Amino acid sequence: MKKIYGLAALMLCIPIVLSGCGKSEKKTDESKNKSITTSESYIDKLKIDKKNLTYTKVIPEYTFDVSNVTELSKHATHVFIGRVDSIDGCSTTVGSGEFSPVPEEYGKISVIKSIKGEIKNKSIKYARPGGVISVAEYEKYAPEEAVKNEEENRKASGKENFDKNRSFYEMRHDGDIKIEIGKIYLFFAMYNRETGYYFIFGDQYGSREISGMSGDDKKAFIKSLDKDELKLRDNDTGKNESLKNFIEKYFS
Repeated sequence: MKKIYGLAALMLCIPIVLSGCGKSEKKTDESKNKSITTSESYIDKLKIDKKNLTYTKVIPEYTFDVSNVTELSKHATHVFIGRVDSIDGCSTTVGSGEFSPVPEEYGKISVIKSIKGEIKNKSIKYARPGGVISVAEYEKYAPEEAVKNEEENRKASGKENFDKNRSFYEMRHDGDIKIEIGKIYLFFAMYNRETGYYFIFGDQYGSREISGMSGDDKKAFIKSLDKDELKLRDNDTGKNESLKNFIEKYFS
């Protein structure tokens, strides 16, 4: 998968958030993970002591303007509307099969309508930057030099004696939103054929909540769309706009 952003500010030394990101999946098996739709995310299931959680704000440097819909769409292989069915975990390798310094949450989405790019399956696997992961899980595939430097930093500060399985990192892109199970969004994504995951990118611009639907099937969507009942949230302003007008403007 083509890399579309760099990381301007990322601190590795962060005893951070949740280990549910931390299923001990092997790198070669992550793309085969099966998930069960649930109302709880992996974070809800974790018992986290806030003293062992470190939060890091990451400032991504995209190679294009993600706030520009035309540019965002140009870099996306797929644009679609879907319901988040599950947020199953967090991993540094699940989306691309290679280590990512910013871990990615992953789960399942039910596709309601494809706008750009054909999606044949009703349920797809997705990965999205940001999440909570145990230090042990984060370091599993991290570069040896980075892990060594972090261990030296901990030793110098007298914090080397801690349980990596119960200490967590939470990393989020600056300004991004957290998607929620059960809600419907307009997503911009790049499909990775090797892993079978749809990588959702663009942060708050590539995941925009849709409201106004009375149901979540395709017939209900088309009916509500034709009546111009559906609203698309602007995550910067908090205001809503017509989804019908948005689609006609950028994808007709």
